Amino acid sequence: MCLTVALASTFAGNAVACAAADAVLDVYETERLVENARVRGEQLLAGLLDLKRRHPLVGDVQGKGLYAAIEFVRDRTTKEPAARETIFMHTECVKEGLLCQRSGYYSNRFTLLPTLVITAEQVDRALAVFDTVIGRAEQQSGIGRA
Repeated sequence: MCLTVALASTFAGNAVACAAADAVLDVYETERLVENARVRGEQLLAGLLDLKRRHPLVGDVQGKGLYAAIEFVRDRTTKEPAARETIFMHTECVKEGLLCQRSGYYSNRFTLLPTLVITAEQVDRALAVFDTVIGRAEQQSGIGRA
């Protein structure tokens, strides 16, 4: 027995959609967006790891390319989630002009997914805001610096 299944669509593969997709791929190539994502992702991850080294509120840092996450804990040994501090930091980041997404089971993480065209200066600025805001949260909650 032979069974053939076919799928057809009036709009699949139309010329305008294909031309737009081709133009997008040209931009990726000419502006070297994949390379920029790799380099800026390395810069972001290195900066976040430095924040972890200097701030006891930072429990974990993860990243791949420009996708990164930073987890906040009240105590690195017990891994007690720092949910209240994360809410405070999220609000402070917005005040400083930095938008990030709060996430995680305990709402104690920031998930970071910057645009592919982010610059080195913008990554440095984001890291500086994080440094300031984490410091404020540590001072407010009585969590001492390492």
